[in-house]
Amino acid sequence: MLRLFLFVFAFHMGLNLLETWIEQDITTNVAPVLSQLYGPALYLFFVELMYADFHLEKSHALHLLPASFAAILMITIGPVSLVENILSVVFLLYLIAGLYRILKFHHDIKDAYSDPWGARLDWILMILFGFLAGGLLDSVSRTFVAPGSVISIVLQALSLIIILATLTAMVWKAMNHPRVLAHSPIQVSSELGSEDEVVVSDFRQAIEELFTDKGLHLKPRLLVAEVAEHLGRTPRDVSRLINLAFEQNFSDYVNGRRVETAIALMRDPQQAERSLLQIAFDAGFNSKTAFHDSFKKKMATSPSAWRGKNITLPSSGMK
Repeated sequence: MLRLFLFVFAFHMGLNLLETWIEQDITTNVAPVLSQLYGPALYLFFVELMYADFHLEKSHALHLLPASFAAILMITIGPVSLVENILSVVFLLYLIAGLYRILKFHHDIKDAYSDPWGARLDWILMILFGFLAGGLLDSVSRTFVAPGSVISIVLQALSLIIILATLTAMVWKAMNHPRVLAHSPIQVSSELGSEDEVVVSDFRQAIEELFTDKGLHLKPRLLVAEVAEHLGRTPRDVSRLINLAFEQNFSDYVNGRRVETAIALMRDPQQAERSLLQIAFDAGFNSKTAFHDSFKKKMATSPSAWRGKNITLPSSGMK
């Protein structure tokens, strides 16, 4: 979907350059139609970033309806303000839908991934802000400034720089973003339902033994699917049973085990000279933020404060 977005963007920018070169307005009727491809392209791009098994299906062709609707309006009514307002609302609805999916993803990922910090899509907001800023400068240069003036050229140059920088950042972040969820998100219920207390108790014992024996929490990017494979259950079952047995989501449970390991390492005299970050990595965390947030959530204090109150370090001091 990133390629689709880039194609629409390149085609749109190409038309703008051609318009400037031949000094004729050729995008008046085309631009509104193209704008209705940005919404679906961004929305599907967001979804692709969330789910490891995403692929285009026939049903996704429905996302071409806004562009088709825009083409009909441009042919029958023309580029009047009413049409532009209607199309702006359609794009805004797509943007809202995409942001809603991101918020839902941030909730679902805690039941499937031990490191939700590394898979969050907060950077999308900065990308959107970059595109909006670049587009706003371009609109100002075309609407309120005399064409060909120094101010117009400067504004358009700034707009191009901002948009290209934003586009580069988006491509780089998308290429490095981990895709960890199956396309059907895990939905966990906190009610027992058909699961009786014996099943939950047996599961609690089994998963505690599994993590103790295998040290699964020491793996920085642990997926619930990997735990499910060891237990012979589905990822959905494991997430549900963790919620029932420990009243925690998968992420909190795994990181709680990591915090316990970190505390054990801090209590070890042989680890006294090691820094907190080194201990965090040994406990399975892959970032300082993840370690600090998880430790404070479980222990109600920061790692450094806990170590200062509970551990007597050598005279060289804490690192």
